[in-house]
Amino acid sequence: MPLLPGLNCALGMLQTSVRHSYVRSEIGSLERIAAGRLNELFGILEAQARQEAREEGFSRGQVKISRLLDLRYPHQGYSLCVPCPAPFDEPARVTVKRAFDSLHQTVYGQNAPNESADIVTLRLQSEIVVPRLSLPQLPHTDGNTGRAMKGQRPLYHISQQKFEPVNVWDRAKLRAGDRFEGPAVIEQFDSTTVALAGQTVSVEANGTLVIAERGGK
Repeated sequence: MPLLPGLNCALGMLQTSVRHSYVRSEIGSLERIAAGRLNELFGILEAQARQEAREEGFSRGQVKISRLLDLRYPHQGYSLCVPCPAPFDEPARVTVKRAFDSLHQTVYGQNAPNESADIVTLRLQSEIVVPRLSLPQLPHTDGNTGRAMKGQRPLYHISQQKFEPVNVWDRAKLRAGDRFEGPAVIEQFDSTTVALAGQTVSVEANGTLVIAERGGK
């Protein structure tokens, strides 16, 4: 059970990189397409990506741009996506073809390095890495878990089909290394955790509660 279970999803979302994808269809031969044309099309997508990043409040230096191409062999009905160097030039043309042949071999167990490849789609990804939250480590236990006891409350025992009094713990007062037996209720402002009879609760250094069957790991 994480330290802040009621906020865990929100915390994860706020620490997820901001990513946008931009797509432009362009059917043509990888061997014959002009390098200038491909760079022009990618340039249009990149300008759009950087403009939207500015509108979202990010600086130019925060934006990481990746170029990709969807390729297929002639007459195929499916394509595979491979990275495309920037700027696109003659060495990049060779690099992209080799990457496509290699990926095709990995995915389908065969390839055709002597055949040309057709471009289907240009893709550009814009990614901005946001700051990551670092939670403090809990102080180590003093061996007295009684500091976190709040009292007792009735808890329904399913197998016995009746309510029984159980200990209630204040999670904010638990420390790393604390360990106690269920049945128990652990309360905090954003969630309530229940440990059943036959289970043991232990507290890790980062505040995570580990609930295990008694005698288990």
